[in-house]
Amino acid sequence: MLPAIIIALGLLALVYGPPVSRHVELLRWQRRAMQFDRPADQVVYESEPARARALNRTVADVEAANPSGAPAYQFSRTWREFYRIFEPPGRKPGALLFLHERWTPKGQRRLVAVDLPARAEQPTIHMLVFRPGAMGSNPGLLDESSWIPPFLTEPRPVGLRIMAGQVDPRDVSHFTIAWQADAQSGIIDGYLLENDRVVLEERR
Repeated sequence: MLPAIIIALGLLALVYGPPVSRHVELLRWQRRAMQFDRPADQVVYESEPARARALNRTVADVEAANPSGAPAYQFSRTWREFYRIFEPPGRKPGALLFLHERWTPKGQRRLVAVDLPARAEQPTIHMLVFRPGAMGSNPGLLDESSWIPPFLTEPRPVGLRIMAGQVDPRDVSHFTIAWQADAQSGIIDGYLLENDRVVLEERR
């Protein structure tokens, strides 16, 4: 009986081991994504060539959109690994503007990601909302939408940089993304709605 049991356990491990291991790894990166944090002064998008080259030299996970080194986009291993396991082969690199848990107005916990893909003809911000997975269920993509902010349309401001997004400690459905240019600056407000959609608005 013992050899038969060992063989049976080996077959079960062979059949179910890889999916279980993948699921545990996905939940590990999901947990990191929901707690992801960057300083408010961390640059994640830089269009000025000299500053973009400096960002490329000093920060890991930075990709330049063209040989001149500008604009430079800061990605994230946490976002890369989560999406690679969630939907192989993964998401194309770009500027990760925001990644953290947020809550709907009625208290549903969600993972919210906002990024700006590199090498796009028209720079467009993408917003993704996930239902978190658990040991018995996978994460689910609930909504994906896009938005072109006014400062990314032509003519674009000189020396544009976008900073890492920040959660609002007073409003669990809200977050902010700051941007700067040589002659101006601004704030993007992000809100997770009850229908699991994120809306972005340029603060006036």
